[in-house]
Amino acid sequence: MHRTSAQLREMDHAVAPIHLRVLGLLRRGSLTVGELAEMNLVSAPSMSNTVTTLVNRRWIRRIREVEDRRRVRLELTLEGEAVLEELQDLVSNHLAEAITDLSEQERKQLSAGLDVLFKVYGSGLQGLPRIIP
Repeated sequence: MHRTSAQLREMDHAVAPIHLRVLGLLRRGSLTVGELAEMNLVSAPSMSNTVTTLVNRRWIRRIREVEDRRRVRLELTLEGEAVLEELQDLVSNHLAEAITDLSEQERKQLSAGLDVLFKVYGSGLQGLPRIIP
């Protein structure tokens, strides 16, 4: 994982894990800062700082609701989608490479453990690539 972290730092912008999480959540649909904060168990001001960073990078955009101009929803941009794809490919490739050293028995155990995680977290893990045969 150290190599993956180094590769993330080599990208045009440093990418924190929270950035990846927010981009992934917004891929499923628009959300408010408050909703993102609640989903990530952080304060609204902390999430607001994260959102500002992502807006400045043009990875997400703020959209005012028509019915209530005080409410602002956030959505993923095409550039943000491309960054998310690049990051997911990077992590998937690293994980696929990392498991090649596992024995067949260890791969089966890992796969069974992932099945439990998918069962427990359900849609929270939806869209994640399956890299274990």
